[in-house]
Amino acid sequence: MYITYRFKDSTNGYITVRRELDGAGIPANDSTVFKTSGQLSGSTGWNVVHLVPTSTIECESISFRIATSNNSGVDATGFLEINDISIEYRPKRKRAT
Repeated sequence: MYITYRFKDSTNGYITVRRELDGAGIPANDSTVFKTSGQLSGSTGWNVVHLVPTSTIECESISFRIATSNNSGVDATGFLEINDISIEYRPKRKRAT
C-alpha cells in the first residue's frame, strides 16, 4: 500500500492502517493492524509512505481504516491530509477440482 500524505502543520507522527476481511465489518480501533509506519516527517509537502503487511493476506475483499498519532500517542488524524492511496495486489488463481 502506498499512501501520499501530508500533515497540516509540522507535527511528526505515525500512520496506522487497520483492516477487516471479506465483509467482516467496518474496521474499528480493535481491528487487526495491517501495518504501522515508522515515524513520519512533519513536512507539510506531499510525501509517500510504503506499507507492507508482515505476511500474505488472502481474501475476497478488504476494507481499511487509516489513523494517525503523534509522538505522544495522541490521535492526530485532524492533522493528516491524504492525496491518494494505491494498493498493490496479485490475484491468486484457484484450480477447480
